Amino acid sequence: MRHVTPSPSGTVVPEPTSTVPPPDSGVQTVVLGPTLRRIEASALTPDATNVFVRGARHLYVLFAGGLRATVVWGAIGEHEARALGEMWAATLPGAPHRSLLDVTGVVHVDERAFEAMHRFLDGQKDARGSAVERQALVCQKNLGGTIIRGYFAVHQPPYPVEVFETRGAALASLDKSEHEATIERLVPTGDESVAAMQAILEQEPLGELTLPIVARRLALTPRTLQRRLAGANLRFTEELARA
Repeated sequence: MRHVTPSPSGTVVPEPTSTVPPPDSGVQTVVLGPTLRRIEASALTPDATNVFVRGARHLYVLFAGGLRATVVWGAIGEHEARALGEMWAATLPGAPHRSLLDVTGVVHVDERAFEAMHRFLDGQKDARGSAVERQALVCQKNLGGTIIRGYFAVHQPPYPVEVFETRGAALASLDKSEHEATIERLVPTGDESVAAMQAILEQEPLGELTLPIVARRLALTPRTLQRRLAGANLRFTEELARA
């Protein structure tokens, strides 16, 4: 997977190119796919298309052609859950579409995050039921996946949901495999140490945590942890404030 550093708002990101041989020629022509434009969450509207919003722990992409993809990673607290709910609400009802929800990278979900998410899901149930044709949920058999599977079992969405262990299989089930490479370009490479650090910040008293202490708990040097945070375009102080 190729790492893409989050770009400033307004930056356009071309979808992967494809090659199509022109008639009566052995030469291949490069055809550019539609571009995706990064916007702020506040600019989302029900008819938004070919745009994406990128947060510290989430990605929300609205493709032309009826696919809305959400990818979430790390430790999810109330702040992140509220941000997700507000983005989804801003784009409802919108045109009928298929939904991808990839929570493979989630390592922990705070109780307050579930409460915030439930308020959104319950309040927007009718709008979601009329807009979402079906959803593919991607989660593995880890702690985060087990928690989210359990939540969906108790709070069933008003549309069909099928669970997959890979994003590729999920997109294929939605007949949207052509967007797999684009989503991979926009999601940061998974670094388990960063996700583990976020889980520590979410679960333990913040007054006792410093970068050297967290690094030691992860069996890393402070410099190594800083380098890995920089690779994910994150800062320890910002993550500490967000927790």
